[in-house]
Amino acid sequence: MSHVSSQTRQPDPERAARPDLPRRLPWLPGDRKKLPATPPEPFRVFVHAIEAADAALKARLDEALPMVRKRVKRRGRWFQLADSPETGDITLRITNYRQGHPRDLQGGVRGGRTESMGDCWATEFHYVDAVVLAGDLRVRLSGLDHRCVDTGPGLRNAASHLAEELERFAKDNYGALSRLRAGAEVGERADGGAPPMQPGN
Repeated sequence: MSHVSSQTRQPDPERAARPDLPRRLPWLPGDRKKLPATPPEPFRVFVHAIEAADAALKARLDEALPMVRKRVKRRGRWFQLADSPETGDITLRITNYRQGHPRDLQGGVRGGRTESMGDCWATEFHYVDAVVLAGDLRVRLSGLDHRCVDTGPGLRNAASHLAEELERFAKDNYGALSRLRAGAEVGERADGGAPPMQPGN
């Protein structure tokens, strides 16, 4: 009889705070053992924001987009930025950036303070919501920062969390992404296009 794992995964407080988010794609510990420490070539990610008609939302997206690109680029062992969806293996589409105080929320974090927040006088939240697209895969992701108002840059940390979730997505779907990229490179060579990009080029 096969045995998957004797360890119990701890609940994710950030996911508990956002019950509207889909559950992470399942994976088996044995599958993760087969993953390389890093892919032979970083996955190419095209990061962009939706076209928002609302001026306030557009301003928030314009603020979040450069930071998300920067935090994705910092995970250079797994990702490199692409200039267009056609040249990317993955598209990360930012759909919203919200910030405010927990009392502003109708659902989700309701002002609950973690032990590390201590006696801070007020808390605030920052959410960067996105959709990740790759072939037939389509998954919603969200980066969250919920902290005392005096403790630093919320957008940067929310964007970092989103980049972390993107890396988790890439690991959970490593086989599908690798096959998708291999198929695209075969198509490029058949069309007489440029050879596959090598790391560092």
